[in-house]
Amino acid sequence: MKVATQIPGACANRDGRPRHWYRHLDARVVAAIVLAAVVGHVWPATDEALTPPGGGFTTLVMTVITPVIVLTLVDGIAGLRERRTVGRVAAGAFGYVAFFFTRALIFGRVVGNVAQPGAGMNVDPATLDAGAVTEHANGAHEPTTTGFLMAVKLDLPLPNAIFNERGPVATAAGSAPINTIQGE
Repeated sequence: MKVATQIPGACANRDGRPRHWYRHLDARVVAAIVLAAVVGHVWPATDEALTPPGGGFTTLVMTVITPVIVLTLVDGIAGLRERRTVGRVAAGAFGYVAFFFTRALIFGRVVGNVAQPGAGMNVDPATLDAGAVTEHANGAHEPTTTGFLMAVKLDLPLPNAIFNERGPVATAAGSAPINTIQGE
């Protein structure tokens, strides 16, 4: 009887040989990003035609990610038997979130200070034409089937009932929790 020493599919084939670089998910994702950049640069019209399916895929991913995270946490906590383990996992999760949230805030501050968006524009709001803004706003909402489908938000009722600003998590925290991923 042969005992597996590696998780199948992790870094090797079932027979133990290493997988080729193009069989790894990471390589495929990087290749897709490079291919998208090349298509957008070389064939801009094709890039615009592929925007709705790409946006739809992104919306589907954002719809699924919150329930997956919640169910993963619930399953992980439900599988723990000792209180000490639950506390250690909770402390580790809190530390993880605090570290990466703080890192993202620092990164945003550094990029904002280095890039200085809006610097050098020297715009006086009193001299702006209000009619141009109204004209742009009226033209921005032309109804199309693709525009309608892209505006549909696929919100799942259970996570929204739990995590919205009036849900139990927000009530326990004293304010609305940080959203996992929002495309707004």
